[in-house]
Amino acid sequence: MPGERAFVVVAGYKSGLPAGRAAEELYRAGFSKAYKSLSAGARVIGWYASKDPEDLLDLREKALSTESLEESYWWIGVYKESPYAKGYTADEVVRIVREEKGLPWLVAYPMKKSPEWYLVPLEDRRRIMGEHIRIARETSGLAGEVRSYTTYAFGLAGYEFLVIYEVSDIAGWVEVVEKLREARARKWVVMEEPVLVGRLIK
Repeated sequence: MPGERAFVVVAGYKSGLPAGRAAEELYRAGFSKAYKSLSAGARVIGWYASKDPEDLLDLREKALSTESLEESYWWIGVYKESPYAKGYTADEVVRIVREEKGLPWLVAYPMKKSPEWYLVPLEDRRRIMGEHIRIARETSGLAGEVRSYTTYAFGLAGYEFLVIYEVSDIAGWVEVVEKLREARARKWVVMEEPVLVGRLIK
């Protein structure tokens, strides 16, 4: 039996409304968190998680039925236990997204690895990812508080992962990511764009 799963969506919307009013539309549609976007292609960003994939269908239908929001990104992923590091449980992810205040900044992007990565023996992959995780932990303080959520999208989208971060210092986050470019795991990354960056609107 597979372990617990949570279904996650990060969506970007264009809108002629000011970001604050567009965010109100996202909240009314059912998104748990809404962000003013710094990224081209979206005025606002919504984030949502549920244990039931049917909830994502309802959420999308409500957002698309508004006259003021035009969907530009709809990224889905399934949160599950990582083979490389202990993280949140699926229930914790749903609670964090739906109930917790949240950190000021959201960074999200689709990611894909080369076919060669999956031919590397699992123990070797664990060692390679262990270096990546160590660098991330050693440098994450540059960005203040950091929360990381890696979701899986094999067979659901053109990407393989939807990677989501909450951070308290966006300038420090740039320093963390630059340092992570030195990790060996970077060798197998073939896609990690576009990137959506947004500031939480409460």
